[in-house]
Amino acid sequence: MKNGKILVCDELDRAGIEKLKEHFEVEERKKLEERELAELLSSGEFSALIVRSATKVTKKAIENSKNLRVIGRAGIGVDNIDVKTATEKGIVVMNTLGAAMTTAEHTLAMLFAIARKIPQAHLSIKSGKWEKSKFIGKELHGKTIGIIGLGNIGRKVAELSKAIGMNVIFYDPFVEDERFEKVSFQELLKRADIITIHVPLTDKTKNMIGEKEFEEMKDGVIIINCARGGIIDETALAKYIEKKKVWGAAIDVFEKEPITPDNPLLKLEDVVLTPHLGASTVEGQKNTAIEIAEKIIKFLKFGIIQDAVNFFPIPEGKKQFFDLGEKLGSFMSQAYNFPVKEIKIITGIPESYIVKSGVLYGFGKNIFGEIITPLNAENLIKSKGISIGEKNEKEFQNYVKVEIETSEGRFSIGGTVINGSCRITEINSMRLEANAEGNIIFLENEDKPGVVGKIGTFLGDNMINIASIHLGRERPGGKAVALINVDSVPKPEILEGLKKIKNVLRATFIKL
Repeated sequence: MKNGKILVCDELDRAGIEKLKEHFEVEERKKLEERELAELLSSGEFSALIVRSATKVTKKAIENSKNLRVIGRAGIGVDNIDVKTATEKGIVVMNTLGAAMTTAEHTLAMLFAIARKIPQAHLSIKSGKWEKSKFIGKELHGKTIGIIGLGNIGRKVAELSKAIGMNVIFYDPFVEDERFEKVSFQELLKRADIITIHVPLTDKTKNMIGEKEFEEMKDGVIIINCARGGIIDETALAKYIEKKKVWGAAIDVFEKEPITPDNPLLKLEDVVLTPHLGASTVEGQKNTAIEIAEKIIKFLKFGIIQDAVNFFPIPEGKKQFFDLGEKLGSFMSQAYNFPVKEIKIITGIPESYIVKSGVLYGFGKNIFGEIITPLNAENLIKSKGISIGEKNEKEFQNYVKVEIETSEGRFSIGGTVINGSCRITEINSMRLEANAEGNIIFLENEDKPGVVGKIGTFLGDNMINIASIHLGRERPGGKAVALINVDSVPKPEILEGLKKIKNVLRATFIKL
């Protein structure tokens, strides 16, 4: 297919524009309304569209497009792009993973700003006042900063914090870093003088910090969020600032962006707010522009796809093995929430790369959230220091086995596809057979009389309906496992209650 022009909307650094112009004709347009964008794309002139966050690439604009092959987002979030419609039209949507140091520096800038009340003091003196005693701040040296999520950005925040004499603790179930002290989530809440968020927004991290978590924190804690809106309950944050439980907060991201006039944080003095500036530096914008330009060029000239959020080429009839790998990988990352050293994939399927991509994508979804795709999963997982191994077993013609080595030992799961349905057939070498779908309570227990009956009674007493139950064991009287399909998502207290049943070793909820 002949490569057409590239349409660039929003402000893109000139370094990216010039790189694009080395290979293609580029048209720059800004502040396009939906009708204008739809009209431009319907001309059939453009093979690629590049946007930042201002331009809304709507269903109408995409449906009207002709010859559009790729949409590039110069940034991480793709909330302003109708990815579903793009996928339906076969349009690849790519993003960039951003500049970690830029966001890390903004995090520290926000921390200094709220700790020393710099914006408030600035506004005061600009209004002709001299309120020196009003703006008494907090010294950061010697304080304990708790970092939730030690990925690329979180790690740089840790390094910068340590350099200015702060004590660093972190919570990240998937990472080990001997330079900093690893703690549980609850311990971080109780010990930290400053808490900063560096995790993606997922179903598990949405409202991760709410009223219950604020109650567990130290009095006078400082809260920083330069990650994603929605991870902190903004109403609860405002409440605990007013109660003086939270000394101050610095927030760069919001559940609704642009921030709405009724946001309770706008009325408070002890907050510093910025309009999602984490990656907004000269260097960050330049790097992001160059990154998206290079990805668009590689795709249009050579068909190379990097960091696509919606596309992975799978031969006809092989999608079921990608799905199987995804489910097995997802199961393992949910079941064994320990630091992982290695993921090993064993299969005899000729297109083993499909299985591998599925396993890594499924495993990584619970770590990276919205930024992970089947195409960037391997690099993102390796960025956590996890090695990836593969083994071909010819006798495993329709079988997939996933082994993980963790800080707590080795664990494995195996499965196959039967009549188009993904099935789990072994866990830790214990044979069973269960559908790999739905709400699953995963139990590990000692194989003793009465355990299964007590589990069923407990779930029934707590109004948890069992759809099916599948059992496996290593030998009579030894270790055993159970996969219990249930009709509803059990509350945390249900899982805690199951753990208290005699001879139950572990109880985990798995969503597939």
